[in-house]
Order: sequence, then structure tokens, then C-alpha cells
Amino acid sequence: MAIDKELAIYKNILENMSDGVITIGLEGRLVVFNKAARQILGVEVDVSSGELSFDEVFGPHESEENEAFFDSIIKATFSINTVNNRLLDFHNAETEKTARLSMATSFLQNQADGARETIGVIAVFRDVTELHELRDSLSALREIEKLNDELGKRNQFIRQAFGKYMSDEVVDKLLESPEGMEMGGEVKKVTVVMTDIRGFTALSERTSAEVVLDMLNRYFEVMTDVIFKHNGTINKFIGDAIMILFGAPNEREDDAIRAVGCSLEMQLAMRGVNEENRRRGLPELEMGIGINTDKVVAGNMGSTRRSEYGVIGSGVNMASRIESLTIGGQILVSSSTLAELGSEVIVGASFDAPFKGFEEMVKVHEIMGMGDPYNLSIPIVEDALLPMPEPMPILYSPLEGKVSSGGMKPGLIIMVSYRSAVVVFQQEMENLANLKFEIEVAGKYGNVNRSFYGKIMKKYEDGEDGFVIRFTAIADDIKKSLMTMALDQLPGSK
Repeated sequence: MAIDKELAIYKNILENMSDGVITIGLEGRLVVFNKAARQILGVEVDVSSGELSFDEVFGPHESEENEAFFDSIIKATFSINTVNNRLLDFHNAETEKTARLSMATSFLQNQADGARETIGVIAVFRDVTELHELRDSLSALREIEKLNDELGKRNQFIRQAFGKYMSDEVVDKLLESPEGMEMGGEVKKVTVVMTDIRGFTALSERTSAEVVLDMLNRYFEVMTDVIFKHNGTINKFIGDAIMILFGAPNEREDDAIRAVGCSLEMQLAMRGVNEENRRRGLPELEMGIGINTDKVVAGNMGSTRRSEYGVIGSGVNMASRIESLTIGGQILVSSSTLAELGSEVIVGASFDAPFKGFEEMVKVHEIMGMGDPYNLSIPIVEDALLPMPEPMPILYSPLEGKVSSGGMKPGLIIMVSYRSAVVVFQQEMENLANLKFEIEVAGKYGNVNRSFYGKIMKKYEDGEDGFVIRFTAIADDIKKSLMTMALDQLPGSK
């Protein structure tokens, strides 16, 4: 991350600090010169142009009287891992005034993602002239020592904060006032976006941990870029899921609109993720997204030793439950989110779904696209079902969460496509139910049972009994075997 961007995050907080703060880029330009620094040093400068150099401002004051001041700045450029704390004088040649400073200087490094990037020098100082005049007083000496310690800790915090992985908005919110780091929260209207990779648990079971982690990190990298582009806040990564906030910590009128625009672009970005997976010989990934807008409690949560910014409330749980209804490539939103979107949104199917803890059915809506200002849409994929030459026996069991409820029962696959199948069950099934299936396939040493997963989409209404299921996790060899059987019986296939 470039120093100009990183320092912009802290511009407001630095300008209002009681300590003087000066930061200098590697090219010698002054990046930050806050109000306290101007008052303490008696130097009026404006660094907003980004072109003002250190020499232009301090050159007229370069003298033996200020040798310690310049020496402290110079040493910081060579002491990468050291914070240099000193008591020194700065003499203003124009005003003829001398200030006694307690100053800490250090070399700034961004250590994000394990990599080090040098970005400049920072000096933090306080005018201790009055205390220094009382240097014969033990209490004054102890106060000076305390000030030096506080300055060193603050400087170290700033250096570490540059390399922390969190969104600019969260950092800005936490540091814009002394109260920003305190425990507690406030009620906000927030649009919560929950994403999840369909079938990732099953994929993890048949893929090495190293490969899974590599796939996941590349996926997160792409999604993070899209989220930050739309000014979303990544609240947390939960396994393969991402929880994103629009409206916390900072609220905007178009939070819900940006949340949906971001989600559409995330789904479209999956094409690039899967192109790279195919290039590496890895399975493709599919993502489902659930969105809800509601009032939640947002703030700093945890303990005095470790805390994080987050949100809690039924609105968060609702977003997670809506996401659990999705299939790969789908975006589902609540009615409260839909009401915020205006006429530019393109809505697909709407349906009622039962949610645990809610007495009434909850209506959810599929988002297919949005006009201005995004002009994005999710492509409609044709998925023609082909009849099997003979019904294919399978076993099935409903899932509770991501765990099979046990008691496998027999069923039959009577039609199949690359993404779906029509399955005949022994019982009436509910739409959107998640199921685990087992199928017998030919293996190297004889027939073996293999597992795959699916979600019931609807009752099949074309002259056959059964339900249409959408595959949520299925190995390529099982899918290819089923498709080969279906294709082989078509006229002209042999």
C-alpha cells in the first residue's frame, strides 16, 4: 500500500493530536505536518500539494543549534527496527525562539501480508520546555520520562497499524477520536452481506489442505478487491465465508445499493477465479450470497486485551439464513433490502421460506442484475435435462446444517444435466432442502460408493415424478459418468 494512501487514513486523527507529528516520504517530501507541529516549531507550512520538501521548510533553520534535531531525523532512516527517543532543542531562526522537545523518531515499514515495504520516516514530539526548566525537580524528570514512554508507545502503535489487515473505514472510525477504541456500540441500519462457497466442506474432504488453502487465499484476494472497490467493510472471514458490512462503521444513503452492486460484481469475478483454477487443474468454485438490511448493534466487542469491530443482532442472523438458501452463482435478498434498491434492480424469482425462530414464512428475492450506476447482470445458464437410459439407484439423507441426519434411504435419478438432476424419492420433499447422496460408481478395485450433495429446487412438472435438485458439491468424475450415460442413449451418439 502506498504511503500517500496509508497516511490518508490517519490524516484527521493526526491533525488533531496534541503531539506534533511530521512524516517524510522516502523521496524527501513532507507528507504530514500537523497543527501541533506547526505551533510547537513556529513554522507555518501547507503540505496539501504533496510537493513541499523537507529541505525547503527546515533548510533556513539548519544550524549547530538544531544539529540534534536533524541528526535524529537522519538516524531514523538507518535504524529500521529502532525507535529513537531524545530530548533536544529546536531553534526557530525567524522568531528567535527555542523549544525543548521530547521527540521520538523511527523508520516506517508496512508489514502487511508478511512482506516489508519501507514508506518513510515519522517524528512525534511534544514541547517540554517548561518541564525542562524544572529539570532539578525530581517530579519533572519523572514526568519527562513518562512522556517519552508514551510517545514511544504511540509511535510503535502507528507503525504497527500501517501493516494491519483491516478496511480503511474501520481504522478511520476507531482512530478518529479517543473514544473510538473503547468498548461499546450503537444502533445502526446496516446491510449485511454473507457469502459462502457451495460444497466447500465436501471439496476439503477430497483435496489436500495445501491446495485448499491456496484456492481459498486466491479467492479471498479477488473478492477483497471487489469489496473495497465498493467501499464495503470486511467484518470477518469465517472459514470459506465472508461477512461484509455496508453502513458500519460509516453510514451512507446508498448502502444497500452498493451492497447489491458489489455482490453482482463478486459473482461475475468468479469467472476469473475459475479460469485460474482450470489452468491449475483444480475444481471450479461456486458462491452463494445472502443480503439483509436491518438495525443492528455495531461497535467494539471483546476484552481490554483483544477486541474487534463487529455487529450483532437478528439482522445478521437473517443474512446468514438467506445465504444458506442460495445455490452457486445466486444472490438472494430480504424484502427490507429490496425496498432500498429502487427501480434499477432486476428481480428474478421471489418465494417464501421457513426460517427457524420465525413464526411466519420469510419472503426472499433473487437478484439478477442492476441498471445505473452499475449496469451488471448475472448470465442465465441454460441447463437442459436429459433422460437416463435406466433409472440410476442412489441413497439420500437430509442434512441438518452441514451434517447428515443419518438413515440413508433409496431413490432414483431419472434425468440429469451438468448442473442438476431429477430425483425420485420415497417421500414428499420440501423445496430448498439440502441433501447428501451416495451413488455406486466403478472404481479401480471394483464398485465403490461415492458421495455428492444437492439442494431441492422444485417439483418436476413435466410428466415425471420427482424433484429437480441442483448439485451443490459433486466430483467431476461422478458428473461426467452420469452425463455420459445420458448422452450415449441419444440418437446418433454411437
